[in-house]
Amino acid sequence: MTNADAPFRLDGKIALVTGGTRGIGAAIAEEFADAGARVLLTGRQQADADDVAARIGRGATGFAYDSNIEGAAEKLAQDVTDKVGVLDVLCVYVTSHSKTSHSSQDFPSCLRKKKNFFPFSLLFFSFFI
Repeated sequence: MTNADAPFRLDGKIALVTGGTRGIGAAIAEEFADAGARVLLTGRQQADADDVAARIGRGATGFAYDSNIEGAAEKLAQDVTDKVGVLDVLCVYVTSHSKTSHSSQDFPSCLRKKKNFFPFSLLFFSFFI
């Protein structure tokens, strides 16, 4: 799909997709990029996140994030804040592979604690396998 074919536009917006390294999460990240967003995405392994970000191009950036690790949400919030400042779109993609639910569900609240980081649209996708 090209930018002109995108069913919606996110020109100039910054979008973060957690779980964005494979399957539906990667497809969401690619669609957001096609719609004009600068995409940030996460994966459990930094190398996986970097590979998908490189494939997407257009300024996409990968971050390591494992919601099973205590404190991971706070670290990701800080890393994202340091890199881009304010998000416009947050897509929290969650599967049942997570052993705990604390970090993925706490991530939006971690972002709200950051100064001037609250004004984003929240999209939540949850699929259980």
